Amino acid sequence: MKPSLKLIGTSRVMGRMEQVRKRVPNASLISMRRGCELLRGYIVKKKLSGQVLKVRTNRLRSSIQTEVTQQKDITIGKVGTNVKYGRIHELGGTIKAHTVYPVEASALHFYIGGHEVFCRSANIPDIVIPAKHYIGNSMKEIRPALQKQIGKNFFAEVTSG
Repeated sequence: MKPSLKLIGTSRVMGRMEQVRKRVPNASLISMRRGCELLRGYIVKKKLSGQVLKVRTNRLRSSIQTEVTQQKDITIGKVGTNVKYGRIHELGGTIKAHTVYPVEASALHFYIGGHEVFCRSANIPDIVIPAKHYIGNSMKEIRPALQKQIGKNFFAEVTSG
């Protein structure tokens, strides 16, 4: 007599696997949203509250947003800003020399060394802004926590119910 093996409850296991498969896209979306929110909070609290960039108007800090999208079986999470100067602070760059003219007045008005100055135009030299990497460095610094957060939430969502 040859040894034999009989599986009982195969259809039940297959049904459970189908339920899990159906939960994957939503679990992926939820876990990515939570991961992006963790990163956004870290950037705002640890990088844009005076540590990397000084706070003057709170505009950059309050503009940090998250966006999570799904395309077929890929979930994409983004954290960033739409403030114009946010990019140059992250990546660095040079603002080219140019001449500035008054827009709503007959002269420009500013102070140099405590002295009041009025003029019809001013030549601004190249301004080199070094990269601050407030987003990129945050990703590196909290990568283990991000991976744990996303994985934990994904598993919890897939296995719930």
